[in-house]
Amino acid sequence: MNNYNRNFTGAPFGGVGASGFGRETAAETLREYGYSKNIRLVSGRGQIPRWAPSLEVTGHDE
Repeated sequence: MNNYNRNFTGAPFGGVGASGFGRETAAETLREYGYSKNIRLVSGRGQIPRWAPSLEVTGHDE
């Protein structure tokens, strides 16, 4: 509110061509270089509970 010149740190800034420093490192530009990928890892540690186990169910009364 008191700072009129406040900018989002991921916003692109700069000019055109070689003077466009900051445009290549903006968050929206970096997303253009990548793609999303789904990865499923099987760790072999057993089944992960779908809820937080309660102390009564596990028998740990502290």
